[in-house]
Amino acid sequence: MASTNGLSSSATSTIAVLRVLIGGGVLIAPSHALPLFGIPLAAQTTILARMCGIRELILAGLLWSARTASNTTSKSAASDGEVRRELRRALMAGLVADAVDVCSAVVGVMEGTLEGAAIGWRTSSIRPD
Repeated sequence: MASTNGLSSSATSTIAVLRVLIGGGVLIAPSHALPLFGIPLAAQTTILARMCGIRELILAGLLWSARTASNTTSKSAASDGEVRRELRRALMAGLVADAVDVCSAVVGVMEGTLEGAAIGWRTSSIRPD
């Protein structure tokens, strides 16, 4: 039957849980979550934040279900190839979404519509003498 090693199972579980935490936080409390990502809070941004939050929860569910299928020992489980394909599909969906998020944040910083904190870039007001 299909299974993954302990490290990959732990990694996929961790990614799924992190997506749930981030997505749930943004969905439930965008006014607290958005500033953590360096995104200015405005009434118009809360709906977009909630849309991103639900997307994270969907990606977490997709990954969790693929991870669960890869750990099953039931005789009715899908073949090893099918399980790996589903797990790869879930991971790739998350990777594409995250890559688009990063590119969008970089563009926002370059345009001046986002602070550098949105991409982890700290700007310092202290100048060397």
